Amino acid sequence: RPWFCYFSTPAVHAPHHAPADWIDRFAGKFDDGWDALRDAIYERQLELGVIPPDTANTTRPDQIPAWDDYPERYRPVATRLMECFAGFLAHTDHHIGRVIDAARALDERHGSDTLIVYLTGDNGASAEGTIHGAWSAPSFQNGVHEDPEWLLEHIDDFGTARCENHFNVGWA
Repeated sequence: RPWFCYFSTPAVHAPHHAPADWIDRFAGKFDDGWDALRDAIYERQLELGVIPPDTANTTRPDQIPAWDDYPERYRPVATRLMECFAGFLAHTDHHIGRVIDAARALDERHGSDTLIVYLTGDNGASAEGTIHGAWSAPSFQNGVHEDPEWLLEHIDDFGTARCENHFNVGWA
């Protein structure tokens, strides 16, 4: 008998919240910055055949500074915001896997061998992230500038219900 299951997650739309242990798994993983991450993703896509071998990597928009030009003082904010994003994505992926496992088990109990999964998602990037990231989307939406020093002081809020963090646009 056919059946239907709809499972909806907020991932990875901002704010990027996840349990601390999921976020902490990514500590230090983004310390090389957004340019290195872009290059690594591009190379991995070439290796997997996701993109044709003659595909050129896109250039970073002029409005977004190179990681090497981004102030070193604010890099901990940028990397923590990306760790929160990665933790959110990994946490979501884990639970999608649980749903798929349960669906397969249900199919097996009913003698079915057909499972169709249709997955959509939000990439998580948004203008609210700004060059320095964001603690709160409403600040951006209301024209309130979040000073990078203030963001640095509130770095421990990222990934928690205390804020609506968005990663820096450089990560997009």
